[in-house]
Formats: sequence, structure tokens, C-alpha cells
Amino acid sequence: MDAAFTRVIDACSLTDVRMSPPRSTTLGAARYAACQPEGAATSPDRAAWVIDQMRITAGGIGDVRGNDGGQRLAQYTSTVPAGDGRMRTGCIAVGAYWSAAVFVDWPADRGDLFGSATCAEVARTEFPPDTQKAPEGEPPAPSMSITCPYETCRGTD
Repeated sequence: MDAAFTRVIDACSLTDVRMSPPRSTTLGAARYAACQPEGAATSPDRAAWVIDQMRITAGGIGDVRGNDGGQRLAQYTSTVPAGDGRMRTGCIAVGAYWSAAVFVDWPADRGDLFGSATCAEVARTEFPPDTQKAPEGEPPAPSMSITCPYETCRGTD
């Protein structure tokens, strides 16, 4: 599993993602979302399958940005315990020409859907309308050039 995470960190230039303990910034998560359709971390066919699975997911950012030019938004939402009676919800989304990430840290007593609803509210108030359709045909080829500090992109720098 560590090898897969290391490959994703390198391939997607996720310089602010750490494996141990696991952490990412919203910018790192948005970069990861943008990297998904490029197929930089896996084969283009596998990347297309992942995006298709993300398109059938409901909730979070997709509640308010679920239609990008007639195509369901690719998104993923995850909620995990954050300790001290708190939960953390992370939401990522991939549009035709954009990607986004929202992290919400909230008291667990607010209910199971609080994090997803907050992601949707942030998307409603902060994200611009998505009026562009996805391009036809194959996604653009991933860039193979990686620029990282200290000659490495690993999450241990």
C-alpha cells in the first residue's frame, strides 16, 4: 500500500501530502482530483473507470455542482473520526476543467450528514458555476515532468 501512495504522490506532484501520519491540505487533495482523469498515477483505462465510479456518487460537492454540462460531476466524500468527539469530512470533485477539495472538521454530535452538507454549502457559495462541457475523446496525456523540492516528491520531505 505504501508503494501505491508513493507512486501517486510522485506522479501527481503532491508535495504537501504526507503518508505517516496521513495528512493533506485542500490544495493537495484538489491536485489529486485533477490528476485522476489524466491517468498520471495509473493507466488511462483505470483512471477512466475511477472517474466513472466517482460520477455515480451522490452528496457533498455534487449536491450543488452535480451537473457539469449534462455530465454528472465526478466526486468523492469521506468522513472519518478526528478525535476528541470530532469528525472530519473530506470532499473532492473533478469538473470538466477544474478540481476542488473541501475539508470540514466538526463536532460528532451534529449528525452523520453534517460534513457532506457543509461541503455542499461551501461549493454553493464559493465555487463558480461550471458551464463548460467536458472535451470529447481521450483525456489529455499526463505530463511526465515532475518538479519537486529536494529532487523528490515523496511525502516524507
